[in-house]
Amino acid sequence: MQDLRKRSGKRCIDVCNCDADGLCSILQWRLHEPKESTILALMDAEASLVGRVHTRPGDEFLMCDIPIEPNRSTLLQLLQAGARVQYFNHYVTDEIPYHPGLRATIDACKQTSTSLTVDRLLGGKFRKWAVVGAYGKRTTYAAESLALEMGIGSDTRARLRELGKLISYNACATHERNACIPPSQLYERLSQYRDPLEFLRSESLASELDAARRDDLAKASALAPFWQDENACVYVLPDTPWAHRVACGLDEELAANNPTRAHAFLCDDGKGGFSAKVRVARSEWPREPSSHGPAAGCERPRLWVIDHLPAGELNHFIQAFSASRWGRLRSPVFRAAR
Repeated sequence: MQDLRKRSGKRCIDVCNCDADGLCSILQWRLHEPKESTILALMDAEASLVGRVHTRPGDEFLMCDIPIEPNRSTLLQLLQAGARVQYFNHYVTDEIPYHPGLRATIDACKQTSTSLTVDRLLGGKFRKWAVVGAYGKRTTYAAESLALEMGIGSDTRARLRELGKLISYNACATHERNACIPPSQLYERLSQYRDPLEFLRSESLASELDAARRDDLAKASALAPFWQDENACVYVLPDTPWAHRVACGLDEELAANNPTRAHAFLCDDGKGGFSAKVRVARSEWPREPSSHGPAAGCERPRLWVIDHLPAGELNHFIQAFSASRWGRLRSPVFRAAR
């Protein structure tokens, strides 16, 4: 991670979530408006910019796929210090701050993503990258609709879909040291191409990420569940880089094989407890509507996150997890994954 405090003079800083949606949003805008900039890409488990950015009057920030609510105070501090901020996201917010230095474009529609929001503002100039970002965010129906509108065939759609999933898989680690490739390096390689198909033709990175993901899944699949019943299954993963990555991939595979069972994946959080990802039973996933009616829409997984579960609360968590009915979940210990 680059230390932004060491740069002198006016700076241009690009901040995003490092999943496919965040990186493809920044990528589209920088293809449209090239500038020498520093990229600050947050891992999927991160949400707060507190202490991560420092500014001077005249600094320019491009922020994509970063929710306002956990960053409201930081955003206001940047603006009050004289920074200018171009802001895109798709997260619901109570109120968009008003400031002459802020240009915010927010579309909280459930069937959209930040990369699609940027795409609409740019009039589709780099739409294939928007499709990659939407696939990576699992807004599958929107991505498919846009790709079909462009006349992209099924084989090419599958390649773009896989690229989006692989970029987002790299973002699943709790810290960039556990990622397959540091997000800033991943962005640097992606940003050399105006078209993701050209990237796939010229680079081996997608194949490398796919091989790493398959290896991670093979290791995880060899583990026995820590606990399970007919409603739920809990895995406690070892404190290794692959384990910190794999929760987002293993849950999809298990959800497909066990559609009526919820899954929880716990990793050591370095604070005397666990971080956890909880995947709702596939049978309870909501569906995105389609032009053929709600029943024909695409499923969207429901993923919840526990930032810190004390080790002594593990048994209590298991009892509550098994008894949960996810459609009515309101427990304050969980937060929806971004």
